[in-house]
Amino acid sequence: MTDPGRSYHRSLTLFGLGFGLCSFALHYFVGPLHDYAWYALSLFVIFYVLAWVSGSLAMRLLDKEKGQAFIRFVMAVAGFKMLLAVVLLVGFDRLFHPPDKWYGATLALTYIAFTVFETRAMMQMSRPPHAA
Repeated sequence: MTDPGRSYHRSLTLFGLGFGLCSFALHYFVGPLHDYAWYALSLFVIFYVLAWVSGSLAMRLLDKEKGQAFIRFVMAVAGFKMLLAVVLLVGFDRLFHPPDKWYGATLALTYIAFTVFETRAMMQMSRPPHAA
């Protein structure tokens, strides 16, 4: 069996490359989103680092306390990510006073993509290993 940490980080790297390319293309070719390319890049880096760190920490919690530590950790990361998304959304609006609300689409795209990836990865990590 492969190391779950190595598998998670490999999946995250592939996801990150794919999402980064798609996000770049979207912001380059879709006019209203073009102005928010740097914002999208910043969000991508923030969520990517958060996913990397949380996945690494989750690996250490897999078998402790019959999975309770892992479940609490995943719930805490999800809550933190929701709070971070709200802070980034409101903060960007208050600091830069953008002329439109397309930056919300940038945040939503990044948030949803990373949430889907992390949910899938965390569900795979929480499965007990198959008996060989």
